[in-house]
Amino acid sequence: QAYKNHVNRSTTGLSQGLVMAWFVGDSLKAVYFWHKDAPMQFLLCAVFQVAVDLFIQYQVHSRRHKDSVRPLGDDLETASTFTLAPRPASPTSD
Repeated sequence: QAYKNHVNRSTTGLSQGLVMAWFVGDSLKAVYFWHKDAPMQFLLCAVFQVAVDLFIQYQVHSRRHKDSVRPLGDDLETASTFTLAPRPASPTSD
C-alpha cells in the first residue's frame, strides 16, 4: 500500500481511521507476541508492520490536502479515457 501510494502520488480511498485501525491491530499483535515470549521473528515482523502502518499514516496525513485539490487537467485526462458507445436503435415494428 505504501508503494502504491508513492507511485500514484495519492492516498485517495484511504481514511485515517482505516490506517489507525491497522496500527492498533498490529500494535496489539506486537504486544501479544512480546508478552507471550513468541519467537523473535514474530515480534520483529509485527514491529515492522507497525512501522509500515506509521509510514502509511504519514502519507495519508501529508497528502490529505493535496488529494482534495486536484488539477483540472487530471480530471479531463481521466474523463477522456472513457468513451460512450452509441445507443443501439430501438427495434421498430412495421
